[in-house]
Amino acid sequence: MSQTCQTRKTHQGAVAVLVVVLGDRSSAVTETCAWVYLVARLVYVPAYAFGPPGLRSVFWQGGQIGILVILADAKVDCR
Repeated sequence: MSQTCQTRKTHQGAVAVLVVVLGDRSSAVTETCAWVYLVARLVYVPAYAFGPPGLRSVFWQGGQIGILVILADAKVDCR
């Protein structure tokens, strides 16, 4: 995966958190999912370097699910 692609995917989490914070839509669920996203990304790096390929996919998907739940729970109105 190219560095540009990796950077864009990392920015998804930052954008999701900013949308929630700036929209004043924070809740226990969004805070928990932000931590899930962060931990999943931090654990993904050593799993990518040293772990079996299937394990790193689990951590990557955990981060993606965290982003989706953050946005779904915030119920952001895009109008």
